[in-house]
Amino acid sequence: HTSSTQAPHKSDVVRFCLEPRSFTEIMEQLGLKNRVYVFKNYVSPLVDEGLIALTIPDKPKSPRQKYMTTDQGRNSLESPN
Repeated sequence: HTSSTQAPHKSDVVRFCLEPRSFTEIMEQLGLKNRVYVFKNYVSPLVDEGLIALTIPDKPKSPRQKYMTTDQGRNSLESPN
């Protein structure tokens, strides 16, 4: 089945976070407005998989919190899977 609007892929977030990005920037980049959906389906799984990391890990809810791609995340972008 094909749809005209394909859901953004998690690798898009990994690539976008090569520069540290705020949660709002990630949402805007994905073109999605639902914070809970974006966190649950993109940000949280990527953090769990070790592909992106919090810049302030001891304060996950900090307003200055950003997310950035880890070395493992960089490697995942280079592997053709």
